[in-house]
Amino acid sequence: GIEGGMRTLDKLDEIGLDYVGAYRNKKEYDTPKIVSLNGKRIGVLAYTYGQNGVCDDFFFDEKTRFYMRPVVSADSKYFKRNVSLVKDDFERLKAEHPDLVIVLPHMGAQFRRQPDTTQRKWCDIFVELGADIIFSDHTHHVQPLEWRKNSFGKNVLIVHCPGNFVNSYVGYNGDA
Repeated sequence: GIEGGMRTLDKLDEIGLDYVGAYRNKKEYDTPKIVSLNGKRIGVLAYTYGQNGVCDDFFFDEKTRFYMRPVVSADSKYFKRNVSLVKDDFERLKAEHPDLVIVLPHMGAQFRRQPDTTQRKWCDIFVELGADIIFSDHTHHVQPLEWRKNSFGKNVLIVHCPGNFVNSYVGYNGDA
C-alpha cells in the first residue's frame, strides 16, 4: 500500500538511488524528472496500468491521485481524464526543454507475444505527445520493437517489452 511505497521512497533516498514513477505528494508528482547524461538532459515519465489490489478509482481519487501515474484502458470511465492528465505531464516536462523524452509505461497483458489494444493505444498517444523512446514492460514476454514517425516527422522508438532478465515465469516463455 501507500505506507510501504512511501517507506520504499525514503529508503531509496537514504541510499541515493534515483527513481521515477512513485511520488509522495502533488509537488513531487508535478516536478518533471530530468536526468543529465553526457551533457544531455533526458526527461522521463513513468506510468502504470495499475497496482495489485486497487482499481482505477484509486488513481483518480484526490487523496491518492498523486501516488503514481496511471494508463487505464480505453473502456475505463477515467480514460478521457487520464489522457488529459498525460498531456499535462508532457507539457510540464517539455517546458523544461529536455533533449530527449523517454516514457516508461508498465502495461500490457502478461505472457502475450504481441502488444495488446491498450498498449497500442497508449503508444499512439505517447508518440503524438512527443516521446522519443517508449520502453514498456509488464508482459514478461519478449514483444517486438518498432519505429514510428510522429506527426512532426520525428522517429520514435517503441520497445513494447524486452521480456525479463530474472523471473519465475519460465513455464510461460518469460525469460529473455
